[in-house]
Amino acid sequence: MFKSIKTKIISTILVIFGLVVAVMMIVSGLQIKQKTEENVVAQTKIMIDEMSSSFQLFLGQYERGLNQMADSATVKRFTDLNSVTDPVQKQQLAKEFDQDFKKYTDTYQEASYIYIGYPDKSIKTYPFLKVADDYDATARPWYQASVKEPDKVQWSKPYVDAFTGEYVITASKAITKNGKAAGVLGVDIILKTLSESMQEKNLGFKGFPYVLDADGTAIVYPDKQGEDLTDYPFVADMYKANESEGVSRYTMNNTKKVSVYTTVPNLGWKIGAIYPEKEIYKVASELRNLLIWLSVAGGLIAFVILFFMISRIIKPLHHLKAVMDQTAAGDLTVRAEAASKDEIGELSHDFNSMIEKMRGLIAVISASVSEVRQSAESLNATSEETNAVSEQVAAAISEIASGASQSAGNAETASENSGRLGRQISKINKKASGMTAIAERTDKINENGRQQIQQLQNSFDNWKDNLQVMAGVIDQLDEKVKAIGGVMETITQISNQTNLLALNASIEAARAGEHGKGFAVVAEEVRKLAEQSAQSTEKVKATVEELQAGARQVSGQMQETRETFQHQEAVVHNTGTAFGEIAKLMEEMKYSIDEVYNEVQEVAKHKEEVARTIQIMAATSEETAASCEEVSASTAEQLHAIQAVAESAEQLTNLSNDLQSATNQFKV
Repeated sequence: MFKSIKTKIISTILVIFGLVVAVMMIVSGLQIKQKTEENVVAQTKIMIDEMSSSFQLFLGQYERGLNQMADSATVKRFTDLNSVTDPVQKQQLAKEFDQDFKKYTDTYQEASYIYIGYPDKSIKTYPFLKVADDYDATARPWYQASVKEPDKVQWSKPYVDAFTGEYVITASKAITKNGKAAGVLGVDIILKTLSESMQEKNLGFKGFPYVLDADGTAIVYPDKQGEDLTDYPFVADMYKANESEGVSRYTMNNTKKVSVYTTVPNLGWKIGAIYPEKEIYKVASELRNLLIWLSVAGGLIAFVILFFMISRIIKPLHHLKAVMDQTAAGDLTVRAEAASKDEIGELSHDFNSMIEKMRGLIAVISASVSEVRQSAESLNATSEETNAVSEQVAAAISEIASGASQSAGNAETASENSGRLGRQISKINKKASGMTAIAERTDKINENGRQQIQQLQNSFDNWKDNLQVMAGVIDQLDEKVKAIGGVMETITQISNQTNLLALNASIEAARAGEHGKGFAVVAEEVRKLAEQSAQSTEKVKATVEELQAGARQVSGQMQETRETFQHQEAVVHNTGTAFGEIAKLMEEMKYSIDEVYNEVQEVAKHKEEVARTIQIMAATSEETAASCEEVSASTAEQLHAIQAVAESAEQLTNLSNDLQSATNQFKV
């Protein structure tokens, strides 16, 4: 489909044209949509500002009229209507009330009722309206709001009047006397005329106006008057934003819409307009469709113009293609027409130059083909002779490689045996090293034992001295105990004599009669003390005898301990002598182990030299075998190369024949 140059050029230009047009339509479409929306929003703001001004003028006239009436002396007199007792005066005042209020309703035709609420809970209206007996005017929101702020006109929320069924709003103003509220003047204003006038406005784009009070209740809204619309997301967002004016976009019932609004000062009402978004963009869509049709028409016209222009431009190419087809068939005598001065003319001229050079090249090739064929035949013969010689060389090298491989294998076996021998020597070396370490540790342990024996000998010497001191102390203790026994014997004798003297004194006191009774009592007490002293002395004597027996026993045990200590001292001395002999033997054994270890070290050194020599021999044999294998491989490769040369020479001969046949096809 796209093999033709003409088709490719036209397709490329049309694609570029289509992309440019598409970008232009997208950009212009977005610009048109944006400008259309901006114009609609700007016009709507102007209209809703006018509606807001109309609302303010409409409600402002009632506010001004209510202020004038509330401040007038006539209306202030009407606050005394319920307090007048004279029937004639009361009737006259009521008549004036009706006349003045009738003038007001005639002037302001949207006022359905005008009335005064009194502090006594009563209310008087014009036109007359009968209210319930329990009606309390002071409980109404309009009354309370006006009393709370007596200097301002108060506006109620819109509501449906219970008597007229009309949608109304109440304006009220306090009537003050001496700075106090004497009543509240109120008027109910019908919003029907205002709503109808707003709904009759033609906003265009199928839009409609709306008015919401400060709490979101619909004053003007199609089929929603009096309903709370704060459940609508765009209404809720509008009040949450707390802005005096703005634009919001939202979707309701799967329809995208645009809302433009402003706020009525003092009342807080929202006046706005709502448009379906697609109606705003309808003009942009129509303009976009028009651009599409214009682009399609322009594309068709461009296609026709390009088709004829490109057909004329590429006509020389068809002639050049025909000449090239003849050249491809082998005719080098043709020539291309180079009439034009553009790139196609230059291409034709270059083509003619190429044909001339090809004719010269074919002539040279034809002359060289025969020489190449002769050289190829000579090369083929030479390669066959070289091939035979290379086969003989390869056989000889294979025998050398076989012998070298066997030598390498024997060297490898010797290397393995030397490796095992080396490992055995290494084990012996490790064992000898371990024996040396054991001998050193044993020598250290023996030295430690000798030190312990020496310390034990020193302890025995100290113990021997202490034992001798202890024996002397025990002997002295025995002497002291014996001395105590002598003293106790003396005390016993004194106690016996004292007892005897006390007995004699008692006898003498008895002889003395009454005069000796006191002395007898003293003698009796002395006798008792002598007996107690004798008893205590006996007890102490018994204790001293036990102490003497214990001292004799300790002395005997000390003798046995001295004998045991002398025996242990001899054993410790013999043990020290044994440790000394062990130390001499360990020194001799350590010397022998060191000799063995040194000899093993010498053997290990020679083992490593032998292993290195065998490894060098094995490596040399392996290198020789590898070199032989490489030479053998190189010889084989050379043999293959010579065979390839022979084959190439044969192929060259065939190619020269083919080339000769090919050059014969050209007509020079």
